[in-house]
Amino acid sequence: MKSDMRGRDVYVTGNIAAGKSTLAKLLAEHIGDAAYVPERYAHNPFLPLYLEHRERWAFANLVHYYLDYVQVLQEHVSRGEHSYHFIDAGSYTNRLLYARYAQADGILTPEEHQFYMTLCEVIDRAYDSREPYAYIFVEASPETCWGRMRRRGWDLQRPVEIGYIQRLGVYLEEMKRTLITQHLPVLEIDSEEFDFTREPGGTAVLKSTHEFLEGVNSTAGEDQVGAF
Repeated sequence: MKSDMRGRDVYVTGNIAAGKSTLAKLLAEHIGDAAYVPERYAHNPFLPLYLEHRERWAFANLVHYYLDYVQVLQEHVSRGEHSYHFIDAGSYTNRLLYARYAQADGILTPEEHQFYMTLCEVIDRAYDSREPYAYIFVEASPETCWGRMRRRGWDLQRPVEIGYIQRLGVYLEEMKRTLITQHLPVLEIDSEEFDFTREPGGTAVLKSTHEFLEGVNSTAGEDQVGAF
């Protein structure tokens, strides 16, 4: 995959209801010439099926999500260049978190996982995908995520149990460690400690993120990890 400066792709990842969408929108609104790249979960016909029967629908759900993530980002790139694209979850979260969880927990067979990885590479080549510029992890405990998810009351998420959120948390930590080991830029933002939906939390998180992104180039080749 290519890496260039046609707009920097920043992946905002985290557990269900950790605050990914809220933060990605906030950053797109307030940091430079930026665009918010949404997660179109409502466009995925396999998601509700997957939440009811994971082993049966995991492969179709993952591939559909991956393709949609790449297509949505490509649509934003084609509309004009921005300094940053703040991507809600995105293809790399699909591959490094959800597919990893499904493979490790036996929800995907080894053959399905290998075929999924092959299809990801085919999709990336077809859409000229680029390596991420940076990752932002939105942190919150599984219990907090569970409570937030239940309060927002989305019918789609009614089958989701706290055990699923806890398992995702395990693989989120693994994903983060892998990225750090690979010397990729990672920023951690604690959405329980800093409420970025209001002041002063919003301003503080924006400042921290801006400083992190400004420092990515100057610290190339070093472990680029920030916490907030």
